[in-house]
Amino acid sequence: MVHTLKEFFVENLLFIPQSHDYYVFDEELCLWKHFNLEELTYFCLVKFADRNWCFNTIQQGIKSASAHAVCSLEKLQQIFINRSLIGFKNKVWNLKKQQFENLSKDHYLFSTLSLNYENVNAKNIIQIAPKICQWLLA
Repeated sequence: MVHTLKEFFVENLLFIPQSHDYYVFDEELCLWKHFNLEELTYFCLVKFADRNWCFNTIQQGIKSASAHAVCSLEKLQQIFINRSLIGFKNKVWNLKKQQFENLSKDHYLFSTLSLNYENVNAKNIIQIAPKICQWLLA
């Protein structure tokens, strides 16, 4: 369990100083979310509601933590552009490995299909959806 904003941000925050954009991993959804400073402040107010922190305290914490989470725009584009993964609510299909994997922060997904993976002969996904797979691997 995360006890401080700093602990949470060390593990779950990317900050792009050129655009003042924040990317935070939402552990409950297992997805990354994009925020501006105000949106991230409200997100933290809800996430840490039991702490009774005020808006300004959280915002200062975010600004302080941002220095440790700086990421270039080029690096961000590299890690988030991954056309070899198809996200489902409960799993990720890795087209390169031809297997399902548990959702992970390291998949750098912003969204998933609104379907749960159900084991239906996963080895044949290319036969089931060849055009989608061809497009994703192109």
